[in-house]
Amino acid sequence: MSTNSAAAAETTPLLTSSDHQDGTMLDPSTSHSSDAAQAQETDDAVGAQSTKLDPSAKRALISVFVANLLGSLAHYVAISCILDLIRGLTCQEYYLRQVPQSNTFDCSLIDIQDRASTVFSFMLSIN
Repeated sequence: MSTNSAAAAETTPLLTSSDHQDGTMLDPSTSHSSDAAQAQETDDAVGAQSTKLDPSAKRALISVFVANLLGSLAHYVAISCILDLIRGLTCQEYYLRQVPQSNTFDCSLIDIQDRASTVFSFMLSIN
């Protein structure tokens, strides 16, 4: 007897569509279609309400996106300028320490690029 009740407990769902809030049980064959239709309408109404934003929320969301875009653009421009500044200062530092053999200043030397990349790496790691 205990094996039959255990098997019945495994196959019986915990929540059935025939259970109502007032505790009454209906015939499952007659209530499935109407309960499913009501549940679908409720889900559609909740889904429609949760996806629509009021105009003030839309404005706030758009302003956040615009501010984020402007901040990212400013960061991109600033990093490029800072990198060029570090390269220029590194080139100046190199030629202040070394006496150039000619009047031309070549900032693409390996020593200058190595120093600029080291300074930039330190700056990024501190930041």
